[in-house]
Formats: sequence, structure tokens, C-alpha cells
Amino acid sequence: MKIKNQSITVRIDEDKYKRLTDLANSMERSKSYLIDNAINNYLEVNEWQVNKINKAISKANDPETKWVEAQSVRKIWEERLEH
Repeated sequence: MKIKNQSITVRIDEDKYKRLTDLANSMERSKSYLIDNAINNYLEVNEWQVNKINKAISKANDPETKWVEAQSVRKIWEERLEH
């Protein structure tokens, strides 16, 4: 099954457009290729981050989660750093 590409219009300032054009030329790639690649990278990083945040919130809200006082954690790390 072939995935159909979709078109989108984005307004960017002149400097970004020039930088994008220069980079595309130096890489012998199209501006569309670079933009698609940049969007993929952005989505991967931000989807990962949001997923991790949501999991952490769920864990924090779980009544079975055990909490540790900050002072206890600090003491453990200070002891580790001393050795």
C-alpha cells in the first residue's frame, strides 16, 4: 500500500528560507526532503517526551507508588559521592 503524500503551506522568515535553500543545495536534496526530515525528527522527540511525561504522571497518581523524601535521596547521593 502506497502512502499518499499531503501538501502543507508554511510561512517562514527570509533568513530561514535562505538557510534551508543553501543547506538543500549543499546536500543535493530538495527543500521538501529537508523539511519532511525535520518534521519527522521533531515528532519523534516530542512524541517520546510527551509519552514519558504521561507515564510519569500516571505513576505519580498511582496509589501504589511509594514516595521518598528529598532529604533521604540527598543523603544517599552525598554518601555515594564521598566514596
